[in-house]
Amino acid sequence: NNNNNNNNNGNNNNNNNVQYSVGPYCADSGKSIKLGVFSDETCQTKASDEIFASAYGITLPYSESTIIDGGCVSCKQQDDDNNNNNNNGNNNNGNNAEVSESCEALYMDSGKCEENVSVISYPNTQACTYMHSVLPSFEQLEANGYVHKSGKTAQVFAWVWFISTCGLAYYIYDLTNNSSKTVELSKQEGGNIA
Repeated sequence: NNNNNNNNNGNNNNNNNVQYSVGPYCADSGKSIKLGVFSDETCQTKASDEIFASAYGITLPYSESTIIDGGCVSCKQQDDDNNNNNNNGNNNNGNNAEVSESCEALYMDSGKCEENVSVISYPNTQACTYMHSVLPSFEQLEANGYVHKSGKTAQVFAWVWFISTCGLAYYIYDLTNNSSKTVELSKQEGGNIA
């Protein structure tokens, strides 16, 4: 039966010469990422996940559940040597845990309101106003059902600015190229300068 060489182990499912790709995609809720089967290599055209099951005999992992765990990520530095050296013989059982570089970088770049923290010598209070007044305002707007829409007014102002800038650029160009058309009054016939 040589007619079925390219269609999934002899099953005639009209997928001759189609190469499928597996890739991540945002689920309809927008809050999870799942794996799916796609009929193109750029993962734009979704195909049935059953194709994976028929080809490999198992269901596609993360096709029903999200790839990303919604929980917290530990900032504790993981030891590369699995504590084989027992922390240089100190046997402190991890009491001196270190913060991972990624968490430390996130903390350094984040806005902070450390105004009531007594263990910090120089508290950073730069984001306190934002956290105490602006964020609650946004939360209240969202709770009342406000949805931000892009305004037509901003678009009109942008177009007016663009057109006026182009007009000004043309005017300057015209002035600089027509500067040779000056009138010399002293060279005119019968003209006397007093």
